[in-house]
Amino acid sequence: MNEVQPVTMNLPLVCKGDPSDMPDRPVCLDEAPERPGEGGQRIVCAACGNLVTNTAAKVEVNGSHRHVFFNPHGIMFELGCFMAAPGTIRTGPPVEEFTWFSGHSWQIAICGRCNVHLGWYYETSFSGFYGLILPALREEEG
Repeated sequence: MNEVQPVTMNLPLVCKGDPSDMPDRPVCLDEAPERPGEGGQRIVCAACGNLVTNTAAKVEVNGSHRHVFFNPHGIMFELGCFMAAPGTIRTGPPVEEFTWFSGHSWQIAICGRCNVHLGWYYETSFSGFYGLILPALREEEG
């Protein structure tokens, strides 16, 4: 059974319904009240406008926030690393093959509203972060 991981960001969180009924679902963010000056600019899904994370959640992994990788099929991905992305849903079991971050397993992360592929969640036994596809996102003034 999957454990629900706590969100460790300064985003205002709103969850509809009983969270125990939806342990793998993200918290619903786009209906949360805005708190000016807290958490940076909003980062939303470019396809549907769902709030995914914010600029305050940006982190550096291996010395950089931004990374460019090619998958085994030769498709290029430009990723930004974030400590949390509560507007996403992680799908599938953790996979260790073809990881772009040594020692990390990964799961696909999709938009919690429209199911567009937004990136991956990378984890080790003691930490994790999101590698989100930057062209699939857009920043909004908050």
